[in-house]
Amino acid sequence: MVVLCGYAFRVDGEFGIIAIGASIIFGSAMFVKQFMFHNKSLEEAGVIKWYEKTLRSIITSKSKRFIMLGVGLSLLVAALATFPTGILKVEMMPDDDPTTVEITMEAPQGTSLETMENITAEAEQILFNMPEVESFSMTVGGNQKNTSSINAELIDEKLREKDGMAVLEEVREKVEQIAGAQITVKASSQGPPTSDYDISVSFLGEDMDEVKATAEEHLAVLSTMEGVVGPKLNVQDAAPQIQFDINNNKAKALGLTASDIAGELRSYINGVTATTVKFDNTEVDVIIKMENEEITSTDQLNNLFITLKNGDKIPVSVVAQVVEVEGLSEIIHEDF
Repeated sequence: MVVLCGYAFRVDGEFGIIAIGASIIFGSAMFVKQFMFHNKSLEEAGVIKWYEKTLRSIITSKSKRFIMLGVGLSLLVAALATFPTGILKVEMMPDDDPTTVEITMEAPQGTSLETMENITAEAEQILFNMPEVESFSMTVGGNQKNTSSINAELIDEKLREKDGMAVLEEVREKVEQIAGAQITVKASSQGPPTSDYDISVSFLGEDMDEVKATAEEHLAVLSTMEGVVGPKLNVQDAAPQIQFDINNNKAKALGLTASDIAGELRSYINGVTATTVKFDNTEVDVIIKMENEEITSTDQLNNLFITLKNGDKIPVSVVAQVVEVEGLSEIIHEDF
């Protein structure tokens, strides 16, 4: 009987404390009922008679009713007091064993897509050599060429020797050795959604450089604290930009406007849509671009030619100066 009850109360096919305890209690009750009281009616059982006698004495006595009410309220208060006093430990959202490892890589602004692919390939090789990883998917580039991400699925926890947190820590230690990018490793599970970070610290100031320096000092302190994993700044490096400072006097003397110069430069860099061709009911733009698609230096920009009204061509450097500047990579609005 007890064995059958144990099988009935199994959790996920395993015999836990609840299954064992429930099977003993239920099995013992069934044994008593079957073999000790099988010839007696329920009213003849000694326990039932004692219960009826005790209940009748409480109901008929006013003082006993108040005593029982006081005892009940006292037990209720004592039970509720176990939570704030810490006697009974409660975790509202316990950490589940991670089932997925997410790796995010961010290289400095201006990093080429090819370089980003090489960095991501190093992380891929690490995952290939880990038996706890079942499969993973990779994304390189997207909205920004200097970012990539990998989502790795772990094999079932019953089939691996390490728990999910140990695997996560091993992945973090290995991928952080990859040079060229800031790498963040975090885990996800089947539990309720949580924020990416448990603690967020904001720094306010008028000078961005001073605010960033202060944040970096605090980041260094947090990185040495036990229990702090993967602290990072959400401030990105300034995005490098190329700016053309047009000499309006020279441009006007040559019959050029800022719009003329911008249009010529745009056609050199992005190409010009010459026509549209239809293939299988789909329109495809025909774009004319420079033979050398990639411009890698400011000298190449200075040597681009601008066409005048009379058909003559002059270098860009005659009417504009190429300047390298830094722009904002991201603007975050927050209400305080």
